[in-house]
Amino acid sequence: MDTFQETLFYDSECLMCSRFLRLLNKNSTIPQLKILSTHGDEYKEYCRQHHILEDTVVYVVSDQYFIKSKAIFNLLNKYSTLAPISRIIEFLFPTKMADSMYDVIARLRKKYFMKRKCETGSN
Repeated sequence: MDTFQETLFYDSECLMCSRFLRLLNKNSTIPQLKILSTHGDEYKEYCRQHHILEDTVVYVVSDQYFIKSKAIFNLLNKYSTLAPISRIIEFLFPTKMADSMYDVIARLRKKYFMKRKCETGSN
């Protein structure tokens, strides 16, 4: 995956996802993060190779990847001023419960936050 140290696959057609990226970019340019759409071939190939069900956020760091709530928490903890709050929420909610909440939000975002094109302001 190129010379980037990290890769984020996100839904580029989702307003909520775009806002999340803007939140991350607000205080940091995140130069080592390659940001790609979940609608591209590279995402589909990555999911196929790693046996990941498509249609979820994937955050790749070196040889390790995170999906769903773990991807969101790891991104917030590393790049956001909201890291202290994120760590508390991550501590309070086991991964299975946090992933269930992620799934509910993902379904709702498809209903209320979809758009045609996305502007991330990054890469």
